[in-house]
Amino acid sequence: LKQVLKERQGTLGDNHLAVARLSSRLVHAITQTYSVKDHFQDIEKSHTYAMRVSDQAIQIFKNHLGVDHWETGKAICQKGYLISEYRLNKDQSPTQRAIMYMQEGLIIVEDDLGREDLQTKLLKSLLASMYLYQGRYEEAERYYEETTDWVANNVGLNSERLAWHLTALSKAKSAQGKFWDAYRHAEKAEKIYRESLGETSREYADLIYRKGVLAVLMDKWKAAKILLKKSSGLFMESHGKEALSFRWAGYDLGFVLSTIEIPPSLKKARKILDYMEVLDLRYTTVLEQPIKHRKLSLEEILMLREKAHSELKKVEFALER
Repeated sequence: LKQVLKERQGTLGDNHLAVARLSSRLVHAITQTYSVKDHFQDIEKSHTYAMRVSDQAIQIFKNHLGVDHWETGKAICQKGYLISEYRLNKDQSPTQRAIMYMQEGLIIVEDDLGREDLQTKLLKSLLASMYLYQGRYEEAERYYEETTDWVANNVGLNSERLAWHLTALSKAKSAQGKFWDAYRHAEKAEKIYRESLGETSREYADLIYRKGVLAVLMDKWKAAKILLKKSSGLFMESHGKEALSFRWAGYDLGFVLSTIEIPPSLKKARKILDYMEVLDLRYTTVLEQPIKHRKLSLEEILMLREKAHSELKKVEFALER
């Protein structure tokens, strides 16, 4: 694309509309490379180049088509998405600047093409992810819900992309305390992963674990026991006993077992206190993890700690009596 762009600029000039369209394709292609490049210097060089090409494309679209044309809006959105993916590759959340570009461009696209247009839906789906990674869960939920049917209709009901979309929606709802809705969406995603990737896939194991945690937060202790046992086994088979995923699932399962199988006692209180300390450590550990790879959000870890604290209070009250 770089080579073709250079040729087009040579024959058509730097400000031709065809140059802007090709530039947009190139920016999109560069955006997709951030997750596969290994060297930081290569990413920095590509990002600097892509930002310059993006700015040039936006200006050409404005000059030829006007500031209210959907191609201008899409190019502005693309710049926001470029910045967002660059930040995520550095294990940082998208900046407000990136989101503002996406919002600005989306308004133009939606006003020009309409709410139900393919381009509008696509950009809203991308914006939903940016909101999710920034911790703006209400806005992420709204855009994920608005685009779920569009994803299903365009990629199919058994598509892994739909499963990813449903999982993201589950995370947005769970972080707001909407556990039943989150559980329902996780179930749908789990079914897709089971049928498309199989029960040995990482995605399937993660969904089983997510359902187990949601069951804990909903006081569905028997279901939580079954799900966390299953996820623990899946994590051990795929990652080994030393993996963090296996250990976290084991700690959560231990909390569930102590809650439902041990009568009120100092031993039970000690086990719950130990679990709360583990959650404090986990919060710190998750802060250091890449945003895209976190199995639970920081909010969900805090909710688990609150659940443990609630169970500890019950034990203390029983012992006082």
